[in-house]
Amino acid sequence: MHHEISYESLSDYVAVAAGRSFVKGCQLFKLKYTYVDVCENDNGSAKCLEAGDATGQQGPLIHTVSKTRMPIPHLEQPIVSKAKPPFRVSFLEAQTIQTAQIVFSSQPAYTFENWDDCVRFQEALLAHKVIFVGGIAEAKSKGRGEECISQNLRILQAPNGIQTIIFFANSQRKERKQYISIPVSCIDQIDQNKKPGRPISLRLQPNFKLLSELKVLHIQFLDDDDQKQFYKILCPNASG
Repeated sequence: MHHEISYESLSDYVAVAAGRSFVKGCQLFKLKYTYVDVCENDNGSAKCLEAGDATGQQGPLIHTVSKTRMPIPHLEQPIVSKAKPPFRVSFLEAQTIQTAQIVFSSQPAYTFENWDDCVRFQEALLAHKVIFVGGIAEAKSKGRGEECISQNLRILQAPNGIQTIIFFANSQRKERKQYISIPVSCIDQIDQNKKPGRPISLRLQPNFKLLSELKVLHIQFLDDDDQKQFYKILCPNASG
């Protein structure tokens, strides 16, 4: 089953939705909504997404967010500095959806025409600031080999200022095919080759099992400007 929402704008986490569709069994259903709210828990984390129709012609559709495992909004296409809309966000794991009195599992997808809206939507779900997004051609580690191809690398910043790098390891097998999180504070050394088209290397401290396995991570960005920005964020005092 699959849902899709497209957005024209997002203001204070309220979006104007052009439409939503889902597949149930072998049938495709299309629904239209005029807004989507991101509802929060008392601690500021996302509780649910509620799509509604201001005309009252149809009831709300609710996407409930797990309390125990926060879903990571997945950017389907690698983002480069000159990327054009639409920007599509989906979920790799089934989510709980409710419409009327019917509750079922599905993998919803959200499509944005505005990049800022797409970023704010991610921030609302992750409860982190998204301070960097860059498409990467591939990432390889010294310990495990190829980690991913054609994915997005994001740097998230928590309210306390702690920064974390995340990307989806789509080249790994079975239980390793999941999102990888690397605290920026666990990077021991950053090697940046000044020649265009060369990967940037992160030497990791063996602070926990994953970092011990990765050892060194080599990242090849799709856009040299994105790689320069990434390096600047990690090394703000570096020259050149």
